[in-house]
Amino acid sequence: MTKKDNNIDKSYDFGKSEFNRKMKKIYQEREAKGLPNSVDIPNDADADDLARLRAFGEWLSDGQPVD
Repeated sequence: MTKKDNNIDKSYDFGKSEFNRKMKKIYQEREAKGLPNSVDIPNDADADDLARLRAFGEWLSDGQPVD
């Protein structure tokens, strides 16, 4: 997933981490059952953290298979 930030491409590849792949599977299973999903945001999150979490949330809900 690539985002533009001040004309600089920022790329996040969440699929490399085993934890993230498990998280996406859980997210998709809960979504299929109609259960609510959420991603926690730390109290001290800065703009970069928020951008990464936003991209992570989009990746979780993109509907693409995990593997």
